[in-house]
Amino acid sequence: MKGLLVLCLGLLALADANRSPLQQRALELVLDFFHSRDLVQATFKEQAVTHVTETEFPRGTYVQLEVDLVQTFCRKQQRGTQNCRIKPGGRKQKCLACFKFNSSDPQNILDESKRCLSEQNPIFQEVRRKQNQECEAVKEAGAQKSDGIHIYWAVLQPSRKQGTLFLLETSRTSPSLGLGATGMEPLLVPEESSVFQA
Repeated sequence: MKGLLVLCLGLLALADANRSPLQQRALELVLDFFHSRDLVQATFKEQAVTHVTETEFPRGTYVQLEVDLVQTFCRKQQRGTQNCRIKPGGRKQKCLACFKFNSSDPQNILDESKRCLSEQNPIFQEVRRKQNQECEAVKEAGAQKSDGIHIYWAVLQPSRKQGTLFLLETSRTSPSLGLGATGMEPLLVPEESSVFQA
C-alpha cells in the first residue's frame, strides 16, 4: 500500500514538473476559485489534470484545462496542509476552465471562464458545451481594441431544497460581447442533483 502511495506521489510530482508556469498558475487559479465558495467546507485536492492546452497568440497566451478534484479529511481552513488525506468515498468535482493571459504582463488576465460540478450531474455535458462556447470567446480576448472595462461575476443561487444548489460559474466579459454581456446562460441543476455540497 505504501509503495502504491509513493508511486502516485511520484507521478503527481512528474506531472507538476511537466507543466509550464502559466499552466501551473491556471491550476492554482482554479483551486482558489473552487475553495473561495462559501459552500465548500472541505479541502479538495487535485487528483488529475485530465486535459490541458496552451496556445500562444500575438496578444496573449491561452490556457485551457480540466481538473479532477477529490475531497480530503481537512477543513477548508487547513488548505495547504501537507498531510490532508483523501477521504474514501468523498465527493469528487470536475473543474472546466480557460484563461487568456496578457503577453506583455502574464499576471494580467485578459479573460477567463471557470465552472465546477460533478461529472455525475445530469447536465454535465450541457455545461461542457456551454464552457467550450465561452472559451472560444476567451480565446479571442485582446484581439480587438477594448475600453479596458470588464465585468466579473458569479451565479450561485439556492434552490427550494436546502443544500441543493444551482451550477456555479464565473466569467469575465469579452470586449467583443459588449459591456455587461456575459456570453453565457445560468444553467439549473435538477433538485435531486447536488453541486458544491462539500
